[in-house]
Amino acid sequence: MPVPSAVLRCGACIRDPPPLDACVAAVPYAYPWAGLIVQFKFHPQPGHARALAAVLRHAPWV
Repeated sequence: MPVPSAVLRCGACIRDPPPLDACVAAVPYAYPWAGLIVQFKFHPQPGHARALAAVLRHAPWV
């Protein structure tokens, strides 16, 4: 997910950088995807898995 280039790292992140260099996502974590992801995480149902798999399958890096 993009972070504006003008965003500066805080002192804690400069001293101890996060273990991640980059992160990619098939969709933004916002409506309606955030709700679907939360439902899948806490109340897994086959329909949610199929929907999320279809989105990931069509992601540009696949």
